[in-house]
Amino acid sequence: MNRPKTKLSDRDIIAQCVLFLIAGFETTQATISNMFYELAINPEVQERLRTEIAEAVDGLPVGGDAYNEAVMTGIPYLEAVIKETLRKYPPVVRLERRLVDEKYALKLPNRDEPLTLKKDQLIEISTVAVHYNPEYYSDPEAFNPERFMPENKHLLVPYTYLPFGDGKSSSNNLLSVVSIVINLFFYFRAKELVKLEI
Repeated sequence: MNRPKTKLSDRDIIAQCVLFLIAGFETTQATISNMFYELAINPEVQERLRTEIAEAVDGLPVGGDAYNEAVMTGIPYLEAVIKETLRKYPPVVRLERRLVDEKYALKLPNRDEPLTLKKDQLIEISTVAVHYNPEYYSDPEAFNPERFMPENKHLLVPYTYLPFGDGKSSSNNLLSVVSIVINLFFYFRAKELVKLEI
């Protein structure tokens, strides 16, 4: 596809940088807020997470290589809690894709004829609809980090976990969240102060 080359002005570049910075902070902040809400109303999950974090970093000097390695890779339950938070509260609620093939026939359940999609047609995917589909996640309203534990990964259906789309862009957000959560857990405990009806 031959597209005309566009030159970005300094102002355009700065605007894009500010957008990336704000978007990164907002998704991290929202993930942490939602996670602490879930931990407050699910104290058994919070206590298990606190215990696993404490055991993983026990005796390790904060900021050292062994500490960082333990924090980033040695606490599977922390990763599961973050992933379950992102499943329930995805930062990206819908994905947009444009069809690049000339024509594509999409087979749909409960329909005899396939749906024909044409080149340049915009397709929207509701991340929330996928994440809350009981066909993929049993009891989807429940906060259940066990779904994402290593021993349960074989139960996950590919392309049904899309908090940031289907790419690898979630890893930077995960690292930020892990770092902040570890530090907050040393000083704070989440508690439900008022019973909220949602």
